[in-house]
Amino acid sequence: MINLSELKVVEDAFFTAKLEYYKPSLHEFIEEHFLESEIYSRKTLIKLKKIIAETKEKAHDLIMRHDLEIIIKEIKKTPKDFDEKTWEGFLPEIMQEVKNLLGMDFKPRPVFFEDSFPQGLFIFEKKGASSVTIFEGQPNAGIYFLNRRVSSFFTPVLLIHEQLHSCLSQNKSKDQIYIEWFEEGLCQWYSLLIYYKLTKNKQVIDLYRLRNYIYSKVKPEYNFTRRYFEYMKVFQQLYLHGGPELIGKILVMYLSNERDKVNEFLNLDKLDFNYIPKTEIENILAKFSSFIEPEKITPLEYLILKSAKKPKTIQTLSMLISAPEEVIKKSIFRLKIKGMIVIKDKYIEVNWRKLDLLEYGLIKPVFPF
Repeated sequence: MINLSELKVVEDAFFTAKLEYYKPSLHEFIEEHFLESEIYSRKTLIKLKKIIAETKEKAHDLIMRHDLEIIIKEIKKTPKDFDEKTWEGFLPEIMQEVKNLLGMDFKPRPVFFEDSFPQGLFIFEKKGASSVTIFEGQPNAGIYFLNRRVSSFFTPVLLIHEQLHSCLSQNKSKDQIYIEWFEEGLCQWYSLLIYYKLTKNKQVIDLYRLRNYIYSKVKPEYNFTRRYFEYMKVFQQLYLHGGPELIGKILVMYLSNERDKVNEFLNLDKLDFNYIPKTEIENILAKFSSFIEPEKITPLEYLILKSAKKPKTIQTLSMLISAPEEVIKKSIFRLKIKGMIVIKDKYIEVNWRKLDLLEYGLIKPVFPF
């Protein structure tokens, strides 16, 4: 049993929680205050409660206080450890699913959970990898996970992802050239598909999708999760163009080392959508990258909008939000320019065109980090 780091426990709760802040803007705050080098303990909750106690009456603090209280509630439901033995027991089923889906047999690699990657692989850690694979014929062959990056939700998906690399490597010729976008995209796509087939757990697929999206907004360009999210977008296009039959066709080209033919499918603008997803998991994967960006406003503007669902005077808004009237007036001016409010006599009210977006979370405050 692996005890999870405080960062992963808080982050897992952060992903599941329904927050007011636009989540990508809040992620840096989470990473600054919680560490992957520390094991989760009661100290983590104490730290969260201390941050809440130190919040002031400023608009961004009021929203932060609410969101951190929600995260605390989520943490109580979030696993604090990970049973690696349970997922090792799934290896025969993973093998069978790979054989059913891709028509290839393979021998699973041994899986290791360690405090650091084997020597020479530090660069993968710097790029944000939670796991790496060392292929057959090399010293220390196997799949390695970093203990401090183990997640209660995502590590099983990554375990399947790395075993898919094992399958591909064992079915390639020695001179076969690795094509990153295709192999990583395929391993991402089918690891999620196989995970769903084994567990029927839609929530984890949705959380994995959300995590990739948030990382694509906040992580450096070279971060693996950010890059692989882009490869999933490519696979989404391929799948909607020709379904599993097209993926199988490209896979044969890949294993035959027909690099140019494989890369022709990066001409995404030429791909029409001809395939209709037939199952729940196909529908989920076909929408994997389709996140709608909310309209983003300041915390004070957001609090004004929330308070002005029914007409309010500036004086009333000032009392409700605990902000000076002059500051409220400046924010109202900005909201008027953005078309988010209407002013009738002395009353401020949310523009009815924007009310639906506000109520369904498509107008979000951005944490001013």
